[in-house]
Amino acid sequence: MPEIVENTNLNQAFAVLEKNGIIAWQNFSCCGTCASAEIWDETDESREWLGHVFYHEQDAKTLTEAGGTYVAFGSFLAYPRDERDWEALSEVRKEESNEKHRELSVALMKDCIAPVLVCYGLRVDWNGRFDTRPYIDGVEMYNIP
Repeated sequence: MPEIVENTNLNQAFAVLEKNGIIAWQNFSCCGTCASAEIWDETDESREWLGHVFYHEQDAKTLTEAGGTYVAFGSFLAYPRDERDWEALSEVRKEESNEKHRELSVALMKDCIAPVLVCYGLRVDWNGRFDTRPYIDGVEMYNIP
């Protein structure tokens, strides 16, 4: 198994994103479906979390093989924090919230997440759409002997 190296470009970039109010987790959960559901439970009351970026266990395998991986991203700002408040919304308001979520998520990736990744020497290949996960490479995460 490859050894995880401390203070690599990806670790440093993710640490900066966390300081900026974006949950940035590596090797988070088993798959995209589970991670997307679980990430919402990772916020706490210590601050206003803007959103998230992560890659999951299946993505980590790609990372070790290719030096890059896809990341998931999203904003936390378009939805009510309490699930009961969400359930109380009309279908029209839910769709408006979903559209706002897509817009805020794209802006978060474009304006906040990608620039930090690039600043740390990572390349971000992304078409700018919400329904497409960006691919990052140039990752110095693993030391493979």
